[in-house]
Amino acid sequence: DRALRRHQLPSRYYSTEASSQGQFGHWRDLITDQLQPDYVRLVQWLYEIIHTPLLASSQRLVDIKYHQKVAEMGFNMRLSRSLSLAALNQLFASQGIELNLQQQMSQQSLWRYLRGEIDLVYEHEGRYYVVDYKSNYLGNTFDAYHTAALAQSMSEHRYWLQAAIYQVALHRFLQLRLPHYDINTHLGAVEYAFIRGMSPNYAAHGRLVWQPDSEFILALDALFGADIDFS
Repeated sequence: DRALRRHQLPSRYYSTEASSQGQFGHWRDLITDQLQPDYVRLVQWLYEIIHTPLLASSQRLVDIKYHQKVAEMGFNMRLSRSLSLAALNQLFASQGIELNLQQQMSQQSLWRYLRGEIDLVYEHEGRYYVVDYKSNYLGNTFDAYHTAALAQSMSEHRYWLQAAIYQVALHRFLQLRLPHYDINTHLGAVEYAFIRGMSPNYAAHGRLVWQPDSEFILALDALFGADIDFS
């Protein structure tokens, strides 16, 4: 309930009417008959999300141990002064992805820094994966969250660029932290979890995995330049 208050959810999603008014008790004292219907549905939905296997590793979110993950890993990446949007477009086109970024500013005013947070980085069997959560609404049924629909949403919102930035950030992080880092051995896929379409009953829905080849990541790394900080 305190988390719901921090995120300013409507009162109907709190466990009880008393909780919605700020009167928080201990969860052991909750009486099932007093639970609000929308709270029950919210808990059931979250339960399904965390018990849905991720496609990249077959791990469920609920099974990933604390020492195996970093949530909301922040990074600041300084970009090269010679960064070219045309070169970015060409590099992504080599992967069959059309970015169509436009050089609308002078070279002097092109962005110099990227600041971001990766929703989840986790390790499984020696490989490190990125998970990004999306709440995009694609339809009322799980069938609306099939792979082709997710890929279309990725293109419409340019999430491919975001995913690649996260891969470069994680690549650089692992270079700093792992003594014998090898990009082909340790860098896992990036997975976009469209949470509205996630359910253990729909094995191939609601999640999209992208594993760019190492040559692409290294080329993008070189385009961006060398400096990055982590938080």
